[in-house]
Amino acid sequence: RARGFDRHPVTVRFERPTGTSWRVATQLLPGTDALSFTAPNLQYLMDSPTEFGPFTMRTFTVPDDRRTPVFRVAVHHKGTEADVDNLVRDVEAIVREARHIFGEYPAFENNTYTFIADYLPAAHGDGMEHRNSTIVTSSSSIALGRLELLDTIAHEFFHVWNVERIR
Repeated sequence: RARGFDRHPVTVRFERPTGTSWRVATQLLPGTDALSFTAPNLQYLMDSPTEFGPFTMRTFTVPDDRRTPVFRVAVHHKGTEADVDNLVRDVEAIVREARHIFGEYPAFENNTYTFIADYLPAAHGDGMEHRNSTIVTSSSSIALGRLELLDTIAHEFFHVWNVERIR
């Protein structure tokens, strides 16, 4: 452990394995290039799940009365692009509906919220909320487990108000 450095900014740089076009999905703040990211302190770094690999990314925005946050959905899966499109359409509906409950979105750092979803045969079902992101995993495919997957996404996203902002 690096004693005394808990409150110092952190920079992380990923290096792609040779021959890949892997990308990074994370709530970490953008750095100097597409593979570099920063955190204001150690706690933020530890609370920032990151997907580094071959995933599909979609984005959408949903305004409230104060801001227009960007929502990113990074999906690592074995299905089709149409599966992702359908999933993201449903995630956007969840995000819109959740805003109606609270009236506005929290002030996400960098005005961005990231959903990271790993739907792979070897994954175990789980979900965890974070300050500006959530990560969900399941061995189910998007096509076969859609309602269960969306239930987990909705549950974790709801925590952005009632867990992450209360701390």
